[in-house]
Amino acid sequence: MLIETALILGTLGSACDVTLAAMGICGSQCNESEIPNGSFSLCASKEEKKTTATPVTKPMRECKYYVNGTIDIPTQTIITAWVEVGSRLCIGDDPPKKVVFKTVTEQLDDIFSAKAQPPQAMREGEGSVEPFQAIRFRVESETQQHSGSLFGEPAKIRFRPVSHRWDFSDGDDGYGTSITKAFGSEGAHYAKARVKFEVDYQTGGDWTYSATEFWLSSNAVWVRVTDPPRKTLLVNFEG
Repeated sequence: MLIETALILGTLGSACDVTLAAMGICGSQCNESEIPNGSFSLCASKEEKKTTATPVTKPMRECKYYVNGTIDIPTQTIITAWVEVGSRLCIGDDPPKKVVFKTVTEQLDDIFSAKAQPPQAMREGEGSVEPFQAIRFRVESETQQHSGSLFGEPAKIRFRPVSHRWDFSDGDDGYGTSITKAFGSEGAHYAKARVKFEVDYQTGGDWTYSATEFWLSSNAVWVRVTDPPRKTLLVNFEG
């Protein structure tokens, strides 16, 4: 059996790997799948060629041939012996047939996929706040690494958070893992973080860094802003 193997790595995410784009294989079967944002896949294709022939049986048979070892140049003496079938030609045999070899090529695919967990946003303190009262928001995200295999060989996918952005319901934005924000109007307001992840992967012991990148949104953190009633103190200056 003859096996020829060629591995093609494909990336699934927000973008195609630059190396793969240069090779013209970004539109591979791996990339045609529906992959949700925040996921990344390594795709490997293996071409396996199997060459087979008609099995040879080895029963014994009685064989006659001339003393000179041929079956077509007669001699006075004929040798009779038991030989393995197919090991030699005997007197009366037909000419040998050509052995036919058959090659079958199979295309095998393997996929290792991983999905990044979305970031978690939160605020300090509880309950409602007053207009223009400062609120501290923060987002938690960390490096995530997943282990798997491609055709039995170890493989890893790693998601690294590299940038953090905030969006607020009043149209403001901001950057960083934590931020202070005040809302000027009453009502329900929210803060939501977005984190940019870069993706690394390892196959065959070698790491490929920043293969692609994507943004993941956090949960929305809601805040109720209320202006409490104010008490008016009346003072009589006339005594």
